[in-house]
Amino acid sequence: MGGSPIATAKAGLILVNINPAYRLAELEYALNKAGCAALITAARLKASDYLSMLAELAPELANASAGELRAGCLPDLRLVIAIGDEQVPGTVGFDAVYGLAGKVERDRLATLAGQLQFDDPINIQFTSGTTGFPKGATLTHHNILNNGFSSPRR
Repeated sequence: MGGSPIATAKAGLILVNINPAYRLAELEYALNKAGCAALITAARLKASDYLSMLAELAPELANASAGELRAGCLPDLRLVIAIGDEQVPGTVGFDAVYGLAGKVERDRLATLAGQLQFDDPINIQFTSGTTGFPKGATLTHHNILNNGFSSPRR
């Protein structure tokens, strides 16, 4: 449940990294705290079955049209993108995402390129939550590039 903050930033989105070890309560908390409208997830990893967790939090997904989720426990979440070959009701397959954009969406991306600023938030990272619920840290494009530049120098 991670991704590239540079790619999402170019689309004017804020990437929210979700710890793959989160259990149900932590996942619900992080998605709601950040107000996530979309979730990109693998079906499962090791002992974690992410789609089952999501089905438990948002049983409405099974009957939702892709992109139109209305879940009581996850009120901001509208779109679930599933990575892998598994067909999951209410989700969009990751490989199908590229084909969803038309001229309007491509034009919007081109317009955004001139509007985005170095100090716009592009990433929220949650702590492990060992002392309670996870805490979210918001990073800008400048923060991430500066960390990438400074870390190897140390």
